[in-house]
Amino acid sequence: MIFTLIAILADKGIVFGYDPYFNLKMLDLLIRSSTILLLIDRGYQARAIIKSALNIAGINNLAKGGKMKKMGLFLALAILSLSVSLNGYCAKEGNVSESKVLFQSASDSFRKGDIPAAIKQYSKIIANGSENADAYGGLGNCYYSKGDVSKALEYFNKAVALDSKNSFALSGLGNCYLQTDSGKSKEYYKKAIAANDKDPWAYFHLGSVYSREKNKDGALQQLKILTTLGNKDLESQLRKQITLDNP
Repeated sequence: MIFTLIAILADKGIVFGYDPYFNLKMLDLLIRSSTILLLIDRGYQARAIIKSALNIAGINNLAKGGKMKKMGLFLALAILSLSVSLNGYCAKEGNVSESKVLFQSASDSFRKGDIPAAIKQYSKIIANGSENADAYGGLGNCYYSKGDVSKALEYFNKAVALDSKNSFALSGLGNCYLQTDSGKSKEYYKKAIAANDKDPWAYFHLGSVYSREKNKDGALQQLKILTTLGNKDLESQLRKQITLDNP
C-alpha cells in the first residue's frame, strides 16, 4: 500500500518541491522502494515508481518507453542511483563552495568592523551543516572583539575540538586567558606556534606576555623570530613594548 502511495505522489509531483536536497532524499526513497518491490517480485508496482522517478530525475526517454522487462527495471534503477549519487556530489561541492564565499565575506566584514554581519555569516556556514573549525574560530574572534570572553572561549574550544592544530583558535584561547591566567595563556600561544611556526601573531602575543612579566630575554627571543617572518608592524609594536616594560 505504501509503495503504491509513493508512486502516485511521485507521479503527481506532490512529494517533490523546489528544494534540491529534499528531492534527492525522495529519489533515494523511490530507489529503495523499487528495489524492495523487485526483490519480492512485485514488478508492476516497481515499474510505476521507477517511471515516476525517471520523469522527476529528467531521464524521460526511458520513462516513455513501452513495457519494461525486469532486467530493464534494474538498469533503470542503476541509472537512477548514479543520477542521485552525482547530484549529491554536486550538491556537496556546491555547499563547500558556498561556505568559502561566506567565509571570505565574514572575514571582510570583521576587517571592516561590522561584527554583527561577521557573526551572522560565520553562523550561516555552521548552520549549513559544515563542521568548519575556521568558522568556529571566526566566531570566537568576533565575540572576543565584543568583550564576551565566555562566548569566545566556547567557540575557540569548538574549533580546537574539530582541529587540534588550528593555530588561529589556539592563539585565540591564549588571548582569552591573557588577563586571568598568564601561564595558561603562554601554554596556548606555544601550542599555536607548534601548530604553525609561521604564525607571527603567536610569537607577538607570547613575546608580549614575556615582556609584561619582565622576562626580557624571553621577549627578545620572540622578537628575533618575529623579525625573520618579515612582519614589520608586529615587530615594531613588540620592540616598543619591550622597551617600555624593561627600561
